[in-house]
Amino acid sequence: MAQLAVRFWQTRSSRTGSGARSTALRAVRLGLTTVVAIAGLMFAFSSAAGAAVTTPLVSTSTSESGGGTVGSGTGLDATFNETPVLAASYSLTLTDGSHVATLSSAAGTLSAVVNGNSVDFTVHSATNLSASRLEVLGSTGVTDGSGNSWDLVASGQVDKAFLVAPKDDVVITFNEPVNVASTYSFTLTEGSGSAVINNGNSNVSSGNGTATVTFVITSNPGTVAADGPTVSNVSGVTPAIVGSGDTLTAVFNTVVTATGPTYSLTLTDGTNSATLSSGGSNLGTPVATPGPGAGQTTVTYSVTGAPSAQLLRSGLTATAQIGLTGATTPVSVAASGSAPSPSV
Repeated sequence: MAQLAVRFWQTRSSRTGSGARSTALRAVRLGLTTVVAIAGLMFAFSSAAGAAVTTPLVSTSTSESGGGTVGSGTGLDATFNETPVLAASYSLTLTDGSHVATLSSAAGTLSAVVNGNSVDFTVHSATNLSASRLEVLGSTGVTDGSGNSWDLVASGQVDKAFLVAPKDDVVITFNEPVNVASTYSFTLTEGSGSAVINNGNSNVSSGNGTATVTFVITSNPGTVAADGPTVSNVSGVTPAIVGSGDTLTAVFNTVVTATGPTYSLTLTDGTNSATLSSGGSNLGTPVATPGPGAGQTTVTYSVTGAPSAQLLRSGLTATAQIGLTGATTPVSVAASGSAPSPSV
């Protein structure tokens, strides 16, 4: 699995029912609510003891106004699926993904009025919260007519500060240095939510050629929380350096035989050089195969241990060899191997 560090997201001009929460995830939640409601109605019809199913109080959108930082005078508005009821005492616990603050009427840091199906909150205290990354973690004193509290989970709050969104950084750590091609893709999954990150909705920000690569999101990739997703279906990412388990392939324009008894191959990537050898326990016995053309021979080596110096896979050349009869150097060498493994 890959290690992900995702910076907390940007503009939240609207919440559930808007672009900030994907239609797919909302549909799942609404679908589950519908299933529960239908099941409750069936039970009511079949049994005199059946109880009516209550629709939760859900915010369909939220918005912030008043500047880049939540402070005195900042407006926080929440619109609900029905007319909300505001108690004499109420509070909001907010986060921007990095900081948490609780504002309350009792402390004099929050006031609110009901306006139709909305509650318009006003902040009366300085905070260190970013308004553009705001999320409701908790609430008291906001209910429906039956006294049921604001359902933050069904509203898409609580975990929404941890959704992958534009301008976020997704940092993946691999088990070895990697090269990210111009076309790439990987899938983030947490629970029922998933998002495909690719070159169409992100850019490589930093780390290409290293084991830790940062991708910056440029457009909405889907709905997935970033507080613990897994990574799968990685494509367009290849190891950057020669390592144990790799296969080295060279095509000679002569007839070559592997006579041994020992073998070595000196490689350079244009910057570093290293010699792999069977005696040094990092080179396997080569296999020589006629072809691909007439008079040519393809020779493959297995790398059984790390080279003494870091060698990039691209631009690899063998400058010397021992153990092959009929082989001439220099010769280009292609390196291949298993896909790099993201790790936690």
